[in-house]
Order: sequence, then C-alpha cells, then structure tokens
Amino acid sequence: MVLISWFKELKTRNIMDMNGVIAGISSNFRSQLMDLLACINPAFPTKDSLFPYIELSRTYDKMRNEARQLYHETEAAGMFKDLLSSIQVDLENLSADDAINFASKLQFLSINSMGEESAELNSLDELETFKQRLLTTSGYLKCVQNNLHITVSSLLAAAVVWMNELPVKLNPIILPLMASIKREQEEILQSKAAEALAELIYCCMGRKPGPNDKLIKNLCSLTCMDPCETPQAGVLNSIEIIEEQDLLSSVSSSNRHKSKVHMLSPGEDRLKVEGFISRRGSELALKYLCEKLGGSLFEKLPKLWDCLVEVLKPCSLEGMTEEDEKLITRTIELVKDYQNLINNIQVSLNGRNSSFLALFDYYTFIANATKKGLNLVQNCFP
Repeated sequence: MVLISWFKELKTRNIMDMNGVIAGISSNFRSQLMDLLACINPAFPTKDSLFPYIELSRTYDKMRNEARQLYHETEAAGMFKDLLSSIQVDLENLSADDAINFASKLQFLSINSMGEESAELNSLDELETFKQRLLTTSGYLKCVQNNLHITVSSLLAAAVVWMNELPVKLNPIILPLMASIKREQEEILQSKAAEALAELIYCCMGRKPGPNDKLIKNLCSLTCMDPCETPQAGVLNSIEIIEEQDLLSSVSSSNRHKSKVHMLSPGEDRLKVEGFISRRGSELALKYLCEKLGGSLFEKLPKLWDCLVEVLKPCSLEGMTEEDEKLITRTIELVKDYQNLINNIQVSLNGRNSSFLALFDYYTFIANATKKGLNLVQNCFP
C-alpha cells in the first residue's frame, strides 16, 4: 500500500524527476516484485521458500496438530495399517491441500456400516470425528489463504503498474488484478486493483499487440454478473422458462399458471455474492477509465463502444416442441398491456439474456399483438 501511494503520487503530480527516482530503485527490487508475482500457489507465496503467510501460522499449527492426532489415532486403532503405509504424508510440512487429500483417503463410515462390534463402532465414530475436524480446519485455511493471496498479489501488481515501467509479459500483472476485480471482498482493496487496472489499460493504448480489447470485453461481461442488477435467463426451450422469467407479465392472471415458489440453493446464493463482487469491481475499473480518459473514452477504447452497441441476432429454438410453440403464440396473442410487454423486453435486453434473443423469432406475433396499440398512437398523433 505504501509503494502504491508513493509511485502514484510521483506519477499523478508529473514530477519532472520521476524517471530519476524510478531509476534510483535497484533492478533487484523490481525483480523481487516480479518474483513474488510469479508465486501463483497461495500455499507458497515466497520464491524458494516452503513457509506460508505468517498471518496464517497459528491456523497451520492447528491443522497440523489435528492431522498428527488423526494419523496416530488411526494407527492406534490397528485396522488401517495397510492403508496408512500406502499414504505418503509429511505431517511437519503439511499444506491445506495435503491435509484434505490425507483425510479424504481415510474412509471410516463405509466400514462402520458393515455391522462391527460396539467397541469398534465407537472407535470408528471417534476417528470420523477427528477426520471431519481436520477437513473443516483445512477447508477454512484454504479459503482464507486464497483470499489473502489475491489481496497480496493484486497490491503487488498495482505497485508494479504505478512504477511506470511495465515488463514485456503482462500476464503476471493482469491475472492478479483481474482476480481482485472478480473476488476481492474488501471494497477498498478492490478499488486499488481497479484503479491500477485502469492505469494499465491507459498505458497499453499504444501497445501492439495489446491486452486492452480483451480486458474491456471481460470488464463488460463482469458488469452483467450480478443477478440482482442484470436479469439472467436460461435457454428459452419451454413455456415454463418464459413464466419463471415473467417475460409476459402483462398477460392477465386468469391466463397464467400459478406462480411457483423458487427457493435459492446454497450454490445460487454463492453465485449472487460472487456476481455482486464482480460487478462492483468491474464498475470501479470502468469508473476510473472514465475519469482518466473523459470525453476521449470511446475514441481511445473503441472496443468499449463495440460492447455497448453489440447487435443482437435471432437464435434458433432448438429443443422447443410444437406444443410449446403453439402455446407461446397463443400467450403472446393474449397480451393486453403493450407497454408492460415492451418494458419486460427492455429489461431482458439490458441483461443480454438468451430469452430475449429467442423472442426475436416471434417478432411477427409481437408485432400483431401490438398492432392495435400502434394504431392508437397514430390516431392520437396524426
């Protein structure tokens, strides 16, 4: 954070001696930053070192103690000698992945279900408890470690960007910045990465070949990842999909099936959180680009304009049954409130979802359904 603030201050103030200041930094220091960025394994964040992040040392000690306890208790049970001898595990330098792999190879429940004696059943239950405890700790450690690595790597990459001396290969810088845009939970830290990404795009405008087109396309895609802001839809291959998306909500309730209660699964809830984080990060990056380029935004980044005005084309209705086609046709013909229909289509257009594309194949029916409405407009404004 200190490096980012320092180099950014030098660059934004246009200090004339900035090049001299940058040149004064040893090449060894720059190479060390790049070496750290090259360490993509969160378990080993430092080059030529097996030590993890020191912030996680206590959690590592806890996990390794639990792994030792599980190993020794399993060994003492005397029923898994062959299994233990086949498992190669270094309990002193155990990583989170190693712990998960070790625990996953020990199957106690399958043996428990074979009808052993009571004392042996209690022993197996106790071993299963030790195993689940190790899996919980190692899973937590892996999650926290990955998040910490994203934060550290993105800030290192941001420091390199603000040094105003980009390397030939940009992937070691781009990947951690984009990872922060997608997954960084802290908005302040994500904002640092977003600003650095915008600066990187600005510095690469004259670079041939350059990464800007791909980066802009990815940012535009990420802005649509939040289902709370951008409607999402599956393939339009049944009338149920249309009803769930409520694309024809203007149809009277007597002509629709009863609404279905849809409960969010844990997976869907996780996708909502990830979508929110990705949208927030990409919007921050685009905001910084707007501040940086101002009125020349689309001139300097024509790909951004292309993404905004992309032409939507009709898609096929593969998998649609003849009965579904007839039912959709009748449903569209029952539309009474034309403005509601247009509003729903506009929402789908903003979401760029596949249901809207499929509706293109029914433009004739939509036109017929709204013909009366258009006639009314013409009569009111001759």
